[in-house]
Amino acid sequence: MLEGLERMVGAEVREVAKLAGLPESTPEDAVIHQALAWLAYVVGQNDFRHESIERGVLEWLATRWGIEFKDSTYNDDIERDLRLEMSRRAVVSLSPVWRTACALLAAERSRVSEEKMDMLMRAASLAIPSVSVVAEKRREWEELMVVWGDIDPRPELEGDCQTLAARPELAAHALDLGLVVAMVDGRLSPSEENLARDLGTSMGVGEDMVRARAAELNQIFWSHQNRRAAETPNAKNLPLKAAWDTLESSGCLAALVSAVGKDLGQAEGGGDAGSVVHLLHYSIVKQHLRLVEASERAEAELERLKAERTRAEKPKVDTPAPPPPPPDTAATAFKPLVELDMVKNKPGERRSIKLD
Repeated sequence: MLEGLERMVGAEVREVAKLAGLPESTPEDAVIHQALAWLAYVVGQNDFRHESIERGVLEWLATRWGIEFKDSTYNDDIERDLRLEMSRRAVVSLSPVWRTACALLAAERSRVSEEKMDMLMRAASLAIPSVSVVAEKRREWEELMVVWGDIDPRPELEGDCQTLAARPELAAHALDLGLVVAMVDGRLSPSEENLARDLGTSMGVGEDMVRARAAELNQIFWSHQNRRAAETPNAKNLPLKAAWDTLESSGCLAALVSAVGKDLGQAEGGGDAGSVVHLLHYSIVKQHLRLVEASERAEAELERLKAERTRAEKPKVDTPAPPPPPPDTAATAFKPLVELDMVKNKPGERRSIKLD
C-alpha cells in the first residue's frame, strides 16, 4: 500500500486527494502525507509514522474481512491476503463487463486473436491486483468465446445486462471495452456492431447511442493510429497501441478501476470507511502494476542477455562445438519477485512483494 502511494505522480496524486477528501488547493507534494494522516485518523492509528499507518490500515481491513494475522505477521503477508481478496471481489464487480466484451469478440470468432485477449487481460489487470486471478479469468474468457462462437450469447447475458442496466455509467464503458478491443484489427464487423446495439438496448443504453458511440470510438481509434504512424512510421503493432490509447483517452479504463473501488467501499457501508477501502484498493492496484512492469522488464532483460550469450558462444562452422556450459543458476532461477528497499517490514529487513 505505502509503496503504491509514495510513488504516485500527477493524476494519480489528484485521485488520492479526491478519495481522501482533501481540498483541491492541497499542494501536490503534500497530498500523500495528508492522505496518510487522514487514513490514520479513520482507522484509529495514533502512531503517525508512515510505516505504522500502513500497518494500522492493513490490520483494520484484515479485521473487517476476517483475515487472520498476528503481531509477528509481516506487512507483506497481510497485504497479500488483502490483495487476493480484493481481486476475488473485483471479479464479481466486473464480471458482467467482461462477459459483454467476450460476447462481442465471439461474434467474429475467426478474428479473435492473442492480441485481443492480451488487451482484455491487460485491461483487467488494472483493476485486479493479482496475476494468477487475471490468468484464471483469461482461461474462462477463452472457453466462453469458444461456446459463444457457435450460439447466440444473448440469452446467457440477460442477467449481466440487467446488472449493467442498473449501473448506466458502467454499462456504457462495458460496451466501450468490447468495441475497442474488437477494433484491434482495424474495424468492426457488421455482426459485432449489431450485437453491440442489441446488448446496449438490453442495458438501457439505447441503439442510437450505441451507434453514435461506436462511430466516436472509431474516430478516436484512427486519430491515435494516425498520430502514432506519423510519429513512428516504422513502428510495429500500431493498431494495438492505438486501441489501448483509445481505451485510456475514452475514460474506460479509469472508470472500471473506479467501479471496483466504489463497490468495495460501498460493501463496507460507504462513508469514511468506504473511502479508506477505495483508496487502499487504488494504491494496491498501482503498486501491483508497477511491480508487474518491473518484473516484465527484468524477464525481457534476462531473455536479451541469454540471447546475447547464445550468439557469443555459437561455434564456427568449421570448429567442433564445445560442450555446453553449466546452467547459469542466477539466470534460470528467476522468479517474479521484486525486492523493495523503500519500506521495511522490520528494521534491517528488505521488503519483498510477490506478484501472485
